[in-house]
Amino acid sequence: SHIRLAPSPSLGSEFRHPSTHKKRLIKKHREIRCKGVRDHGSGFVLVSDRAALCLHLHVHGRGLGHDGANQKFRRLIRENHMSFDLTGKVALVTGASQGLGARFAETLAASGATVAVAARQLAKLEDLAERMRTTGGTAHTVAMDVTDPASVAAAIEDAEATLGPLDVLVNNAGIAIEKPFLEISLEDYDQVLDTNLKGCFLVAQAAARRMKGSGGGSIINISSVLGTEVISTLSTYCASKGGLLQLNRAMALELSRYGIRVNAIAPGYIETPINSRFFKSEHGQKMVRTIPQRRLGQPDDLDGALLLLASDQGAYMTGSVVTVDGGFVLR
Repeated sequence: SHIRLAPSPSLGSEFRHPSTHKKRLIKKHREIRCKGVRDHGSGFVLVSDRAALCLHLHVHGRGLGHDGANQKFRRLIRENHMSFDLTGKVALVTGASQGLGARFAETLAASGATVAVAARQLAKLEDLAERMRTTGGTAHTVAMDVTDPASVAAAIEDAEATLGPLDVLVNNAGIAIEKPFLEISLEDYDQVLDTNLKGCFLVAQAAARRMKGSGGGSIINISSVLGTEVISTLSTYCASKGGLLQLNRAMALELSRYGIRVNAIAPGYIETPINSRFFKSEHGQKMVRTIPQRRLGQPDDLDGALLLLASDQGAYMTGSVVTVDGGFVLR
């Protein structure tokens, strides 16, 4: 994030330091410079954390450091920290009754969005919506079966009638059936592909038609690293996520003209209540050791990618895939 600091000669003359103290500050400033502050021309710096900015201001005579920085720069720090603000935006998250979908909904609400949570299990959705409301969020529940066009249309109609036009769609609903390829039935195949690929198509198309009429929006498809990589016993899941990545690109190409951005997040192994027991097993631990970072991802590891793509900070991104996997695809 960027902050422009207007030159202020008077500040430089107001704050003078003993030469030894000044030298020590400059030495410390240089030590953290590559990590915290980088110059971009006169009076313009790239800031990665508050402490680095305060030290930069202190060394260059634009404040008294962390405790004494003047109010103007305190305000700049505070405003810059909220670069992913979603206040005023309406979001819809599918598959929100549990796991990553619930986390996505809570993250969007915490950043200011009004969120419609959709799934087939209304009781779980109501619990989620209540949690979001108790922390100051605004939430609305809608029943949705992503494989049923009529259910999708009714849910989006309900969400917009209650909250207003959609700005953000998170296409998260998905399932996996773990079986060797030779044992997969046609019913298994249809169930996975209908939910993970056809379902994303139906929801995205219905949402995009409305976004087109309201000036645009952002569609975020939740794919997987298994859209480009493969592991055994998950062939239908891999096929569905690979297809979703191509659908993501095709949608982005066609919908850009309407102000609609379409991007994907490709998570690696993320720990959830559903899989945590497996990853504690001997086989699960062996899989974890194949990840370059040597750890499982946590749901909050996806927050940054989600907020980037949902907010105006990602305004020039479309057709992109943000991979969050601890280096899994590098193996």
